[in-house]
Amino acid sequence: MGLAAAEIDSHIAHWEDVLVKSQPDYRATWPSRLFHHAALENAASILTTGQLLSRNDALHFGFTDVASQAVVNTNTHAHMFGRMYFRPRTPTQFHIEGIRRDGEYYNNELGAHAPMLFMFVFSAKSVLSFPDTQFFVGNMQSAGTWFGPSLEDFKQITFERVFHEGPFSADDGPITFCRCAEVLAPSPLPIENHLQAIICRTRAERQTLLHRIGEAAATRWASSMRVSDDMRVFERRFRYVEEVSITSGGVIFRVHGRYAAELVAVEARVVRVSTGKVAIDFSDPQLRATPPNGGRWRVKGAGALQPGAYHVQILLEGHMAFEAELSIANEPF
Repeated sequence: MGLAAAEIDSHIAHWEDVLVKSQPDYRATWPSRLFHHAALENAASILTTGQLLSRNDALHFGFTDVASQAVVNTNTHAHMFGRMYFRPRTPTQFHIEGIRRDGEYYNNELGAHAPMLFMFVFSAKSVLSFPDTQFFVGNMQSAGTWFGPSLEDFKQITFERVFHEGPFSADDGPITFCRCAEVLAPSPLPIENHLQAIICRTRAERQTLLHRIGEAAATRWASSMRVSDDMRVFERRFRYVEEVSITSGGVIFRVHGRYAAELVAVEARVVRVSTGKVAIDFSDPQLRATPPNGGRWRVKGAGALQPGAYHVQILLEGHMAFEAELSIANEPF
């Protein structure tokens, strides 16, 4: 049945007031929004189709599964809906975000992670008012989780625990459970008029997503994509690429490692678009994440790169970390 506008407004106003007066105060940006995290392939699908799909519906569209199968199949009721959270950085996101190695995967399930992760930010007011929207007090993968579509169901959610930040006692299991409180929207959900922003972790990942969705979708959604940490939506614990550029002297990139001196397997491949000729083919299984003098890495080709467009790919630990078309402009005399 959804919530009435007055009920939603009251909820948002109350929690914005509570959170803006407490620390960390960036949490005051959360109550008016709902959050959906998506791996690169799934984010591209959402933007090219203009729809957020349930897990069941997405399986027909090349859905990339980044979840722990031991967890996601515990309770399948939520698989019929488009899933959103009341906050970013849920325990689910904690277990999947960033490029990982053996021994760093949740439940040791190799591949169960999102090397690149994007945050879709929706209007809480519009989504909570859908007649078929349901509310869940915690992690839907837990047996016996309370859920339903009414105001009474919504009131079962313990929002002081949902919005909790910082460490807590290992005995305080409800914090982890409540941080996963969900909103399940009808599927398919057209994102037009409900989506407020797509938050990208880095400039390089924004370029990658724009490249992946193609020119038509990029023209439509580029203004909604931004690189921002104002709402603290990312964990930033594992490996990713911060930025990439290209000059006649080679490809320049910055890597985020778990720490500056971490050795990361890096591959960089640069192909001239007009000829298909490989200009740079670089591989180092143990490249320090940050150069000893700080800053960025530069990888050179056999000679100076000529003006024109180049297809650039960078892999970290064998996972795609950047892909886009970059250009070198003609230099004026």
